[in-house]
Amino acid sequence: MNKALIIDTDDVLEALDTAIGLTIGHAEKKFSDISLPKSAVVGIAGELVSGVPIVVNVDRDEPTELITEKEINQVVAKVKEYSFDSIQEEIEEEHGISSAQLEEIDTEVNSISIDGVKVGNPVGLSGTEITYRVFSSFAPRIQLNSIEHIVSQLKLTVEKIVVEPYALSDAFNNFADARDGGIFIDVGSGTTDISVVKNGDIQGIKIFAIGGRVFTKRIQNTLQLTYEEAEKLKISYTEGSIDEYQKKEIKSAIKSDIEAWLLGVELALEEFDEVETFPDRIFICGGGALLPEIMEGLMEYPWIQRLNFQKHPKVSFLFPNKIDDVNDLTRSINDQIAVTPLALTRTLL
Repeated sequence: MNKALIIDTDDVLEALDTAIGLTIGHAEKKFSDISLPKSAVVGIAGELVSGVPIVVNVDRDEPTELITEKEINQVVAKVKEYSFDSIQEEIEEEHGISSAQLEEIDTEVNSISIDGVKVGNPVGLSGTEITYRVFSSFAPRIQLNSIEHIVSQLKLTVEKIVVEPYALSDAFNNFADARDGGIFIDVGSGTTDISVVKNGDIQGIKIFAIGGRVFTKRIQNTLQLTYEEAEKLKISYTEGSIDEYQKKEIKSAIKSDIEAWLLGVELALEEFDEVETFPDRIFICGGGALLPEIMEGLMEYPWIQRLNFQKHPKVSFLFPNKIDDVNDLTRSINDQIAVTPLALTRTLL
């Protein structure tokens, strides 16, 4: 993988096949009636993945008529018809990828308000002015095609492809600490995914190409190790199981990369043009977030001086047991590395 693009198909297939086998084996130890999977929910990320929030106000001609699923679907269809061309042109200008090479991943109704009141399910209700908050996501066709090819090689079908930062923020929509909104940061191996949520509505996503692999490579080069040795040492560092001398070596080695990562977060947040003030909560997850410098850097960064925060944000980890509607019957999933995969699982509910 490179920046979330599949480079070596054989290696990816082998890794996925092994992971699926281990997962099934683990489940079979707990439950006797586990069947082999036939389909897959696939998370997608990468610098060229884009998510765009769209707000549509509709004045209904017959305000006393009850809202139907068909009416909602017609509004979404019109959003696609009238908005997608201009959205794809903006993505082309921002990322330098031809709009002809882009493909819609999904379009979700994020929330609906009737006459200024947000409702959970508008079907069967009536009203005059309906506000739809829609979230549409796009990716290069070649990236989507490669995902479908990988899944087919595993003898599975694609149930759905989901933008990972969207799935993550949606999974914690009812999390008590995030009810007033939050900035969700997933530090993966190749990229960092950021989404901003305010009042339950996702304001957009941004992805930049600094992740855990950057820190591993820095340790590898500075300490003259193999990549595998550097990764193992990095993990031991996050677990606090190395001596003080090695800790100082690693801290010194990754210092400049941590600073670059923090600047990347700031620049990504700057691009949320529609956000007048940022939420005062930052939630982090992912394997890369285990480095103590990530948490420390976010806590100490001068956010109020750099961006429009009303007060210094509180930073905390996301854990799987806080995800809405997902019950871990195995009682074995307990760290933030598993948060995004579980968030993807939740999209099937």
